Amino acid sequence: MDFDLRPFAFIHILFYEEGEHLLKVRSVTIFVIFFVLMVSPAVFGQDVAVSISDISGAAGDTVIIPVNVGNTSGLNVIAFEMTVEYDSRIMTAVSANTSGTIAGSWLIVSNATIPGQIAVSMAGSALSGSGVLVNMEFSIEPGVPMGMTSRLHFAEAVLNDGAPNAVPQDGVFTVGQSSSPPRLEGDANGDDRVDHRDLLKLVLTYNKNSGDSGYDPWADFNGDGRIDRDDVIVVWQNFGATR
Repeated sequence: MDFDLRPFAFIHILFYEEGEHLLKVRSVTIFVIFFVLMVSPAVFGQDVAVSISDISGAAGDTVIIPVNVGNTSGLNVIAFEMTVEYDSRIMTAVSANTSGTIAGSWLIVSNATIPGQIAVSMAGSALSGSGVLVNMEFSIEPGVPMGMTSRLHFAEAVLNDGAPNAVPQDGVFTVGQSSSPPRLEGDANGDDRVDHRDLLKLVLTYNKNSGDSGYDPWADFNGDGRIDRDDVIVVWQNFGATR
């Protein structure tokens, strides 16, 4: 017998969006699992790859980063939830959508209010085939040096509450060449002038290395991964310059 699970997936999405108590969400989740078991118990034990594409983009740009899914045919995939973590010093999540994907008709809710994290919950009719499942939209921070990278890490990736089993594969974003004019040498805050504000930023981040808490790539003028006397010299030599 072929059951239409869309109403139950829709209830799950509603509870996620409205922020109801965890108990209610778990009750709906159990209900969905029950119907998945009735319709296609063979999906348990199946693995499906869920991957984030490696991609590059310029500082100050907006980029679309796709999340791909392996073959879903016959597995009755009707829901997907994920949480992706990234480096908020380099990029900021804006939203997620299913436009042009194999889940184009699905309902989707995204939450990008927590810095360094985007959460997505989506559901609809059973998927078929493989391809892009959802697109994430990010804005890249202005002035981030070329070559800087951010891991795009799946903190969570769940298909149908666990059946079939999602096998997550992280991606990497790399800051590439910008089409906009290069930042003024010594301008650590992006206001097109080199003044005491830039010196203050250097003081607050001095001796920080890439990966340290408090490291700011905008203040690392030579891009060597360390904020030190060489960066102070750049500000000193260009102090008072404007554009």
